[in-house]
Amino acid sequence: MTGEIKDQVEKLLRAGERPRAIQYLQETFNISFEDAGNLVAALERETGITPDKVGAPVAPIATTIDGPLKTDVSELLKSGRKLQAVQVVRSNLHVGLREALLLVEEVAREVNPNYVSFNATGCIQLVAKGLGIFLMVVSIFFLAAAAIIYFFQSQSISKSDRVTGLVTEMKSMDTGESAPVVEYEWKGNKRSYQSTYYSSPPDYEVGQTVPLFVNREDPEEVTLDTFTDRWALIVGLAVPGAFLLLVSIVFLYFARRKF
Repeated sequence: MTGEIKDQVEKLLRAGERPRAIQYLQETFNISFEDAGNLVAALERETGITPDKVGAPVAPIATTIDGPLKTDVSELLKSGRKLQAVQVVRSNLHVGLREALLLVEEVAREVNPNYVSFNATGCIQLVAKGLGIFLMVVSIFFLAAAAIIYFFQSQSISKSDRVTGLVTEMKSMDTGESAPVVEYEWKGNKRSYQSTYYSSPPDYEVGQTVPLFVNREDPEEVTLDTFTDRWALIVGLAVPGAFLLLVSIVFLYFARRKF
């Protein structure tokens, strides 16, 4: 038990909240109610904390159910009467509702090894964790795609000549979007290039001059040096990717937080 955990348990005990101290150890170490109760009892002996010393008399707290009471609780659980089982434990052991529920769930796990205790907060955190992981995967995909496009584009431009072209035509699709056809001169030869980025309304107009890069190793590889052709796709992937990454971190933080 680390010093931080020990201090937290001691703080709960001094506040007269022994059941919460037991539950805290259960959740922290993922141990049974009985083991958590034994740890709390050991810490009480070590620190000398007793109910009298925390300012409020507290009835002895059971760490497990045995004997006829356990048999009665088991029968009630088998018949699906969990609420009645909790009431029986409360009346027999004189404990609070939360501790009685924890004791009944200990018996429920013995009766049915596949028993799962319903915890609304836990369920919400589980969903948040799954959603956070999913959004993080999607965000990484978006950011990786943006990075890959930027890398290969930069590699191509580093091996290119920058020239000036003229928009001579706008090629339109049935959807109304259009892309420019640019004519330019490179190494004494007139060439033509049609952009692969269609937009509506069009980002170019006939007669407009635009700068472009022509790859010296592969003249067919041309990049218009404009925001639309050079950066629109990268930004369109990077911004949503960064936003989804931030949202996923928030979800995962919520999933790990203890309430």
